[in-house]
Amino acid sequence: GYDAAVTSRSVVEAMIASAPCGHVLTSAAAFSRALQIASEEIDAARLNAAAVEILGHLGGVGEPCGTVVVSVPEIVTDELTGRQVPFVAPTSAEVESVLRGVSELTEEEVRRKRVPVPMRLLPENMPVVQVERTVLPGGVVSLLLPNGLRVRLLVHRSTPDGPSQSTMRLRGLGGRAADVMTGSDSAVQAGLLALENSGVGEWSREQVRLYKRMNLVDAEFRALPDVIETDVHFAPTLSSCRAALEWLHWLLREPQMDLQGFAEAQLRLKGLANAREKSIEGKAIQMLKEEMYPRDPWLWEATLAQVNCLTLGQAKRAALAQLGDLSMLELDIASSAVPSVSTSRVGSSMSHEEGGQEHADAPADGDAQEAIEEMQRALEQEICQALGSLPAAQSVGAKLQPRLEPTMSWSGCELRSHMPDAQERGFVAVAGGAPGWHGRGDATWQAATASQNAAWLESCSVDPAYASSAMRLMSECMNGRLLSRIRDQLSLAYNCEVCITMYEGFSAGNFICKCYAAPEKLAMATRAALEVLRSPSFFPFTDAEVEASKRVLSYREAQEKRERGYWVQRLRPLLDGQCAATRLSEERDLLGKLTADDALQAWKMLTGLEDPFIVQATSGSPLVASMLPPGPLVDRSPRPPPSTPAFSASAAASMELLD
Repeated sequence: GYDAAVTSRSVVEAMIASAPCGHVLTSAAAFSRALQIASEEIDAARLNAAAVEILGHLGGVGEPCGTVVVSVPEIVTDELTGRQVPFVAPTSAEVESVLRGVSELTEEEVRRKRVPVPMRLLPENMPVVQVERTVLPGGVVSLLLPNGLRVRLLVHRSTPDGPSQSTMRLRGLGGRAADVMTGSDSAVQAGLLALENSGVGEWSREQVRLYKRMNLVDAEFRALPDVIETDVHFAPTLSSCRAALEWLHWLLREPQMDLQGFAEAQLRLKGLANAREKSIEGKAIQMLKEEMYPRDPWLWEATLAQVNCLTLGQAKRAALAQLGDLSMLELDIASSAVPSVSTSRVGSSMSHEEGGQEHADAPADGDAQEAIEEMQRALEQEICQALGSLPAAQSVGAKLQPRLEPTMSWSGCELRSHMPDAQERGFVAVAGGAPGWHGRGDATWQAATASQNAAWLESCSVDPAYASSAMRLMSECMNGRLLSRIRDQLSLAYNCEVCITMYEGFSAGNFICKCYAAPEKLAMATRAALEVLRSPSFFPFTDAEVEASKRVLSYREAQEKRERGYWVQRLRPLLDGQCAATRLSEERDLLGKLTADDALQAWKMLTGLEDPFIVQATSGSPLVASMLPPGPLVDRSPRPPPSTPAFSASAAASMELLD
């Protein structure tokens, strides 16, 4: 890491927070030189001596000494029966016998356990294929490889507050919705988690792990309701980027999904399902999703029963079905360039994304542009070499079925949940419908807003980013009202917020208002939250609220720039074929032009406020659940269901004849 031009602010803050001692902050250049000198002085013998000094008290050198803390639960839940059974804690003698029973490895065992790490996963003389290259506005380079894979590349000038890692994101349509077609719920999640720690090609999982660790490559897989995403984070050096592309090549070409990787993935999903059942918020949100989308289980989280029914074959088929056809995938890569670092040496063609420093001898704009262009050429060559030779279809029968469209339930509900716990807590979630990312919602949303969505749809057709920007502004205005009314004025909750989900893969969305309150105040907090959510109908948003919300959004965007994956998220394609990165300045201008009328128009696109979905969750002793008054807590005005076309006379006659 001594090729870094600056030190990430997040790294500095983490160092200061983790070390209870004095700190000396120096310039990035001096720090890089010190790291380079230290790397030249440290050898294997010195590293092993330091390890012995740090870990010797555990028994490797001399008599072992130290303290061992064993923490166990009192009660555990049996997976098969679901009953709670007591857990027998191990005795101190059993713990001591286990620790002292660890035998020292022999030289033969050490030699046998050594794992050879490959230097590269692809040969150096890979051919550079010809691609279709397009330069989009904003500096985004679009590459269409012969196998159909679409690659969008963004190299930007580094900023002092940027993340310390670059990111490439592989996206494919399908997600958990594709599991419904195959009849294996949560199979794609298990398959992607298994691929995260599996081997590729001829290399074992241990070799791949060490290869990624040595080249500072980290990968994480996500199966969303509408898409699957694979984020590959790499150090901003050319060697680390090459290693990430080579691993991605073999992941798409010849992944190894063994039984051990599947078992680990299944255990992770079981842990998430169990943790959700033990969380009042997680359990309440799960109940809410099941009531909102009773016919669309891919929008729910995986349950323990679904995870237990998964097999290795189901997970493998589900993952390969969505990763097998490269023409259905898109790869977005975002990195940075800093003129202060020489791009002629191998391993130093890229620098930290936080890049340049704000000092007197900062590089000129011409030098920065030259570094960006040089970076683009190097990355394009690596992309064509590593991914251009892949065939279009990696697996037979990898074509996905037509996607499903979810539909929210027409009538709301009010549910309650209680969880035994030592701490008394309360949580309420109020939910309803919202449009999708492109401005249109599901069939329920269209029927509920048919009389007032003409202006909204027209604005969304003019600017594809209007829907998301207006909803962000409206939700921030609503958050300000919730906090000022429920927390500050009435002191009913210690936190409350509105979260809006706008799906990209299909036309659907929802909003969830979350409130955290004491159990005795939960009923009043529920009524107050619903009153605030309905308040724009009689008290529209003001200009002062809108301007304050814009300042909050600007501050939040500045904080998000420090996170890795921010710039790759800006490469998301829009309806008009452009990328969000090319429209970043336009989106900022659009957010600045939005008024209180736009926020009010976005609020009118929320459905279910008169007949909402409500889940109230409490934890504590059994008496805590009795703090909620019996019966419904809020007044409802159920909407009449959409009219269905009447049968014709001939159809009715034929039905009578059949009867």
